[in-house]
Amino acid sequence: MAWFKADDRIMEHAKFIAARSKGGHAAIGVWFHAGTWANGQMTDGFIPRSWAALNAAEDQAELLVEVGLWDEDASRDGWQMHDYADYQPLKAELAAKSEQKRSSGQAGGKQTASRRAAKSKPVPVPEPEPTHLKVSSTRTTRISSKQERNIKRLGLEPTGGSAA
Repeated sequence: MAWFKADDRIMEHAKFIAARSKGGHAAIGVWFHAGTWANGQMTDGFIPRSWAALNAAEDQAELLVEVGLWDEDASRDGWQMHDYADYQPLKAELAAKSEQKRSSGQAGGKQTASRRAAKSKPVPVPEPEPTHLKVSSTRTTRISSKQERNIKRLGLEPTGGSAA
């Protein structure tokens, strides 16, 4: 969904000043409301008469035409927001951007899947070297009788050092 864009100095524009002087802020409110609706519905700035009727905005719509903010579009039974395409993204642009994001997401997903597959392949683990039932020690000190008992209990043969 796109944002409905409005310049922060829009109220100083001659058309908005005219709308405000002829109809107060109601017409400007309708202009903003219709603009956000048109963006959400991706109508490229077209406002159907049914929208104005539903929102009790027929009088404000006529005022917006009078000051030049909307153009009558009798062929489609409604109005076209004046210069809409100059300031707002069009449906085709939004669709292309959405498709590009979707394609990028799919490509990224495929890369992630191939990375996962590469990581999940079994890695050959070298066979452990056989362990000898010996405890090798580089001690130069003697082992205690308790240590000697534990070594014998485990079935290991002490190497180096002697019992205290």
